[in-house]
Amino acid sequence: MIRLLAVGMLVAATVTVSAQVTPEHSSDSNTVLYTGASFLVRNYTHTQLNPTNSPMPGWDIGFSQPHAFTHNLGYIVDFSGHYATSGFFMPGLYAITGGPQFRLAGGRSSEAFVHGTGGVLFASSDVIAQTSSRTIGIFGAGAGFDRAFSPRLAWRAAFDWYYGGFNTKDTNQISDIVRNNIRLSTGPVFRF
Repeated sequence: MIRLLAVGMLVAATVTVSAQVTPEHSSDSNTVLYTGASFLVRNYTHTQLNPTNSPMPGWDIGFSQPHAFTHNLGYIVDFSGHYATSGFFMPGLYAITGGPQFRLAGGRSSEAFVHGTGGVLFASSDVIAQTSSRTIGIFGAGAGFDRAFSPRLAWRAAFDWYYGGFNTKDTNQISDIVRNNIRLSTGPVFRF
């Protein structure tokens, strides 16, 4: 019993010491690169020919300069692609957005951020002909949280709300395509 108690105290002491020396986030990072997986919560909607009901999975790559304007205010540029996974029409949707980003250190190993973005949404040729355009402007806002493992590596969880999407001329079959959507994303963050 004494050996078990000693081992338990040793493990507790190790955990306590490691919690106190959590790696600092790199507040002096000039460049941040994020790559990850993402999902559009609302799918490509087609009420008669393409009754899909699942999120659109995809990828997300972001580049930011966290201190471009002030210590906490910088900018972000984001590229993403999402794909319908079921139904007759399976378009790819690609977004390029950018805008200001405000970050706030949340302790020695984490930071939170909020940003506003604007940009363009492109659709692949699989979008059917009733849409008025395959390219449309979008804007939105988002927030996220980076949890650092070292000064150069962190993990991000984020969400973005996008306003904008493709209207259609065919009101009998299609209401809209990816309009007013939420994107969830997660993945590694590299700080330089």
